[in-house]
Amino acid sequence: MKSLPYYDDLTARQTIKLLELIKTLPPFAKEFFRAIDSTTQVRTRIAYAYDLRVFFHFLIDENPAYRNYSVLDFKVSDLDKIESVDLEEYMEYLKVYISEEQHKHMQNTEQGVFRKMSALRSFYGYFYKRQLIEKNPTLLVDMPKIREKEIGRANWSVMLNGCWGMWSCGWDFHKPSQNLVNAFKTKDGLPMFDNYNDSVDYPINGQPTAQKWDPRLFHTVGMPSFPYKYEKEYTQTMANSRDATDYGYYTSLKEVPQRSKGETFNDSWQAFATNDYVIRYTDVMLMRAEALIELGRLSEARVIINDIRRRAANSVNKHIEYAADQCQIAEYPVSPYFDNKENARKCLRWERRLEMAMENGRFFDLRRWGVASQTLNAYFASEQNSTYSFFDHNGNVMEGAPVSYDENGNVTSAREQHYGQYYRDAHFTAGKNEFFPIPYNQLFYIPGLYTQNQNYD
Repeated sequence: MKSLPYYDDLTARQTIKLLELIKTLPPFAKEFFRAIDSTTQVRTRIAYAYDLRVFFHFLIDENPAYRNYSVLDFKVSDLDKIESVDLEEYMEYLKVYISEEQHKHMQNTEQGVFRKMSALRSFYGYFYKRQLIEKNPTLLVDMPKIREKEIGRANWSVMLNGCWGMWSCGWDFHKPSQNLVNAFKTKDGLPMFDNYNDSVDYPINGQPTAQKWDPRLFHTVGMPSFPYKYEKEYTQTMANSRDATDYGYYTSLKEVPQRSKGETFNDSWQAFATNDYVIRYTDVMLMRAEALIELGRLSEARVIINDIRRRAANSVNKHIEYAADQCQIAEYPVSPYFDNKENARKCLRWERRLEMAMENGRFFDLRRWGVASQTLNAYFASEQNSTYSFFDHNGNVMEGAPVSYDENGNVTSAREQHYGQYYRDAHFTAGKNEFFPIPYNQLFYIPGLYTQNQNYD
């Protein structure tokens, strides 16, 4: 026999379960479930059946008039004998009661009591509307109040990535590099694969130049003179970098909320009301594109990647109109970008770098592609000499620059700032640094259970 599709099979099994539950309720309850069949999902009706069964067991256990009843003995006329005080006792009973099925104590929160009373109110409402009972005491009882919490889920750790000076606990961790900013350069709307890092460039709000940028830069990197997270009242300045001497003036726009949205909880330590995501749709799209390239289906991969770039182009007018004259992004033509695997891989890998920037996956991509050593060592070599200029594109000293002035107010010094010098001792060793060392306390806690990763002995 042909099996049912998953959801059809699930519905069938749930329907059977509901019919079994209805058999454990008073016979007149069938009418109620038949009436709500077209307006409720089967899982909702199952929940109603369980909740109503609790009510009838409460009457048997707590009301002397029904001490000798079984659930099947109840008639619709018995509903008229219940007073509002009985329902108030029922709500008290629901806080802690013994389950007749599991034979253990059950507890209900305010939400649980509210749900069970809602089921009972619907049950009474149906028979009252049908004029099978004369009164509806559920309308005379106040429903449990659901108290709003000051805060629900809170992420305490990402506060460390908050912009310095924007939040009291924003510590400006996880900073973008100059190399990453340079990677967003475009020429005729397409990436500058081979010469993107030949010069140190950065956009300045209100001063467009010949250099254009992939719009995703402005969704990823916070830069002085630009609104932070699209909000002009929180325009970023040079003062919003915790240690610019070492780490530069860029901040992350990922992993943090907008400043004005009320998503920050303030206590002894601040927290963000943001959820961590494990994976997002664009990541899945790029996974598929990568697989298609390795299968030689280059045209299909190109369609996916261009869909992502088209979405990036559409984001300009929606979010970053203040940078519109500095953005230029185009879709990849077939030639020379997707006329062979090597070029298609380059496009895919570049796209992953820009799209997923500051989302903690870059290292694992490099390791998976087998290029971690050459890429990171080249990065260390270039980044250690990175500079940040205090002059704008017109040669004027930028606001907030640490410069000196003479007695007449003229600038006497405004040097470029070198940062990234901590990379001078950095080196990636192939065959070793693809994995981190296992801590010695873990190795020795259970001797022989773990073997240290290669070349760390």
